[in-house]
Amino acid sequence: MANSCDNQPIRLVLALADELSGIVGHAAKAAGLTPQQARVLMHLEEPRRMCELAEQQSLDPSSITSLVDRLERDGLVLREPDSADGRVRRVALTAVGLQTRTRFFAEFTAQPDPFAALTPEQRRALVERLGSTG
Repeated sequence: MANSCDNQPIRLVLALADELSGIVGHAAKAAGLTPQQARVLMHLEEPRRMCELAEQQSLDPSSITSLVDRLERDGLVLREPDSADGRVRRVALTAVGLQTRTRFFAEFTAQPDPFAALTPEQRRALVERLGSTG
């Protein structure tokens, strides 16, 4: 007999999160990244303060510093002064970082679409709902 929680929305969302985590992991590995590194690169459309990256990644400042240190060592990002406050550093993509991010995104979007079974109306509703959560 199936568990009574099997069709509960939270259980389905958690199953989807697991599936997406696997897709991210595969795409990150193919791009030469860890999943955490890939997520940081995806948030660098523009330079970001370290505290912003830590918040986006749900990491404490020391963890984001270690992660950015490794990305910087690999030539994917650089730290630059914030024009508004010289004491603050912003993290920006390098040209190599942009290429790597593009490779990750290409690998990610080449994976099977976990939303393929949704109708266009269901996709729109999902996008609307997800857009209202943040």
